[in-house]
Amino acid sequence: MEQGRGRQGFKHAQKYPFNEDKNARHKASAKKFLSVQARQSRIKNRIRFCRHQTMETKIYINGKILPEGKAVVSVFDRGLNYGDGLFETIKTYNGKPAFLNDHLRRLKSGAAFIGIRPSLLKQFERDIKLKIIEKLLRENGLEKGSAYIKIIITRGVDKGGHAPVKGIKPTVIIFVKPLSAKKILLIQKKGVKAVLVKGVLPAMPELKTMNYLPSVLAKMEAVKRGVFEGIFVNKRGFITEGSSTNIFIFSKGVLKTPPSRETALPGVTRKIIIELAIKAGLKVRQCNITERYLFECGEAFLTNSISDVLPLIKVGSKTLGTGKPGAITRLMQEAYAREVAKRLDALFGGIKHQTSVA
Repeated sequence: MEQGRGRQGFKHAQKYPFNEDKNARHKASAKKFLSVQARQSRIKNRIRFCRHQTMETKIYINGKILPEGKAVVSVFDRGLNYGDGLFETIKTYNGKPAFLNDHLRRLKSGAAFIGIRPSLLKQFERDIKLKIIEKLLRENGLEKGSAYIKIIITRGVDKGGHAPVKGIKPTVIIFVKPLSAKKILLIQKKGVKAVLVKGVLPAMPELKTMNYLPSVLAKMEAVKRGVFEGIFVNKRGFITEGSSTNIFIFSKGVLKTPPSRETALPGVTRKIIIELAIKAGLKVRQCNITERYLFECGEAFLTNSISDVLPLIKVGSKTLGTGKPGAITRLMQEAYAREVAKRLDALFGGIKHQTSVA
């Protein structure tokens, strides 16, 4: 009898090695469940994206929501003729814009700097308070998942020359489009590569203006090299920013980023990361960063409002750190995800959001 039981036990052990039959089955079931969930999520995202591509997008323009075919601007608009305007890009989570107030503050500050009076933006501000962005997302079927918002303000229509004529009204445009949360999470986990771009620099890096040609050229160079981002190097040999990102390096126990204003755009995500890093007890320094400092750093990451925090693992032919996302980068990703969740919950309550790379 004992031998029989032993043989049965041996067969049982062969079927479920290490006597972990229940754990193995539970893990297999959980893996299968998560796999089914992932497939369903991918299918939903694909349907959502295809539906948005085939339907006529609704656009907010000067106080009205119109089909894209009717949402037109004059050929004399100064944004088209001179790049005379500003913009903001914002990420949404299930129909709710993240850090909206921070973006609006920067937009209004930029508008004041270039001479667009606050009184000329009263309708836009009123519509924002009436949740025009949430309405626009619903009308475009983007109230679920992640979406991209772009707000554009130009000085307006003007048939004159370089100097704007008096009395013109700004053109205000908001459009939305779907984002692939899966693709963003993938690059957040694996990290991205970049190339240094020299000889081209944003004219006014302290403002998010429509004069975006340097960034377009930097991104074109990145695409040509098969990498994610182009990082500007100024005439003094200092790293400034990416075509659409701010850059951080961690070296000798200090988190460093190029100074904003004259060197780099004061990014909303950049600002939040600096605050979170200080709160986490890290030393943070805004200082000039040379190519040598970049290549010798322990780790680096990029930030922007759409991709959040991206590990930077290689620049040109140089591997940064271990060539994998570092511990500080992961710390900042997790802290940023929690901050997004906290702020959305504080403003809207009960919002589900996929913000973590874990």
